[in-house]
Amino acid sequence: MLGVGITKYNDSKSNNNGGNTANSPTTTASNPTTTSNSPTTTVVTTTGTPPVSSILLKSKIVDLVFLVDQTASTVNTMGQIRQFLSDYVGNFNIGPDATRVAVVGTNSAPTGIPLIWFNDTTNLSDLQANIAKIPAGNGSDNGSPFLHKACEYILQTTFHPTNGRRISVPVVLVIMVFSPSLDPVYYNTATAVWRSTDLFAISLAKYTTANEALIDFTRSADTVAQINSISDLTPNSAAVQAMSNFIFKSAPQQPVPLKAVQSDIVIMIDVTSAMIPAAFNNTLSWLNNFVQYFTISKQFTQISLVLYDTSVRTGSFNLVGDSTTLSQKLTGLQWPNSTEPKLNLLGAIQYITNTVLTPDQGWRQQSTYVLVVAINTKIVNTCDDIKSKGTFNLAQKADIYGMALTGDLAVESYLYCIIPPFPRMNFAKAVPYSFLIQSGLTDTVYDNEISRSYQLWTNRQPFNTPIPMNLLQIDIIFLVDQSMHLSQSAFMRLQDLISNFAVIGALNVSSSATQLSVISYDKEFFNGGSFALTSATNLNDLTARINGLQWNSGSSAVSFNISGAIDYLTTQVLPQRQAGRAAGVVIFSSSPYATAPSDTQIQKLNSMSGVYGVDVTGLGAAPNYLLQVTKFNNLNIRRLSNAGVLNPNGDIETMQRLNSFISNVANSPNFRNKNLGR
Repeated sequence: MLGVGITKYNDSKSNNNGGNTANSPTTTASNPTTTSNSPTTTVVTTTGTPPVSSILLKSKIVDLVFLVDQTASTVNTMGQIRQFLSDYVGNFNIGPDATRVAVVGTNSAPTGIPLIWFNDTTNLSDLQANIAKIPAGNGSDNGSPFLHKACEYILQTTFHPTNGRRISVPVVLVIMVFSPSLDPVYYNTATAVWRSTDLFAISLAKYTTANEALIDFTRSADTVAQINSISDLTPNSAAVQAMSNFIFKSAPQQPVPLKAVQSDIVIMIDVTSAMIPAAFNNTLSWLNNFVQYFTISKQFTQISLVLYDTSVRTGSFNLVGDSTTLSQKLTGLQWPNSTEPKLNLLGAIQYITNTVLTPDQGWRQQSTYVLVVAINTKIVNTCDDIKSKGTFNLAQKADIYGMALTGDLAVESYLYCIIPPFPRMNFAKAVPYSFLIQSGLTDTVYDNEISRSYQLWTNRQPFNTPIPMNLLQIDIIFLVDQSMHLSQSAFMRLQDLISNFAVIGALNVSSSATQLSVISYDKEFFNGGSFALTSATNLNDLTARINGLQWNSGSSAVSFNISGAIDYLTTQVLPQRQAGRAAGVVIFSSSPYATAPSDTQIQKLNSMSGVYGVDVTGLGAAPNYLLQVTKFNNLNIRRLSNAGVLNPNGDIETMQRLNSFISNVANSPNFRNKNLGR
């Protein structure tokens, strides 16, 4: 097996003794199947990107697809490429509930070549057997890999759930080519790739033009690695190390599961004469499936439908926050049979702005998303009028997106009047319109965008501290996930953050004011990283105890046993809180995997305290389980791109949001202190 080299580095677990995870906790279905036969890792010295151990790759759940060059360039090198792929996938747990791998070929033909599907194999040996069967390149194909067409194939076909792709886990596309060809009109494909997958490329030969093309396609030099020759495709090469780091840090494409999104969504459909019955019925079928992704209620997601040609048409409805009512309205829709030859796009935008998105019609003045679905190539307005009289006002209320049901560039051009023209991240097309299907490329792009749009909205929300930190009377518990995903440097950053939280906030630490506890857990309670609520009697004592916390350097836990941790908090820690006083629990999660807490456990924790979650590593703890633990309150989730962001001197926002959360918990009606003179 190909061991991914490791070296002692302060952001890696460096003493896991081979990474034997046989004693890791039983995990949920989405968690990796652990094994006692983890590879023996070697120690190498590399420059550039810090290495990732095969131990950590074993813990990673990802849908991984390799796009492999099959032109004449690989006639004599495919054997080495096959061997590399076979060895490299051995660093992962391969299985239906762990990592899945697909392989697609690319040559000068304008499509992808399916070689291995995600659901072709259920174990490592079968996968390696299939990799051994990958054919060499076509000796007569002296062209360049038709990269963007191969990527279109992957997005539309390989990534479809029927072929084994899972929406709930990260997906990484690794491009391995010699000299790619990029069509001048590839940009829409590139933006779709960026929005649907994490993208990394290895240039298999040192061609400057190839490297530049891949950097352009992936958007960053940091996501392209280059080797001098195929013989350099080794586990210890900087290129492979960079790829391993990239894969390990990948996160789900939807930061917030759509069931947890709390948005008002308006779908405007062009129903001019260009919308023939087949196109309308296909769009309606997609819409019926699309709304099923959401929790339709006045608390979570509300849906509005606007059918428009030159005016609003029968069948349109304002925001609906009841699933039964929504189903009835969609079921009764009929093809409008319009004779209008042009779309009044400005009129539609103004109608949505001035009528639909108003408090009188149920608009909640919160996260709002408008999708314009267009098929007519002609509009009655000028682009300048649309921008100045329509787009500007609507953009103050909503994020605006466009969908074209035709490949005619005229539709794309006028949709850019309502969305930013660059980098075209607010636009996608379903061509032909029959490609607008559940879990198809266009559907997936918009699903991801709504999730990201909602996350960005929550990130922009103001935070306030109604009670100054030094006047608080509250019990605060920091729960630290010390599984193997938490590096020593990340732990030290957490120590500094908690210490600064207490010192900068000038907490009045005493039994009559504020008490603070830190509890560390991986698969079980870790005493060295913990102390009780009643341990510290003053601020100096508290900071000394925080600074004395220990990193759990020997943790072999792939998953965070949050179920056990919640039981520990609700039976051992929270009962120590002062009677009648508020309590706030802040969970610092590092692992994307966790044992599933029961609804009863979650309810009990939330009844005893406020709950806030921080995804420290950005690997997926937030969508995988923190949202569930916070009862799907996305405002009580802080997502970091990586642990390095958690700099107590630079990450001011995390400190401010923690202050706001704790202060608001203390100020809640159930716990409000009557002695603050308010």
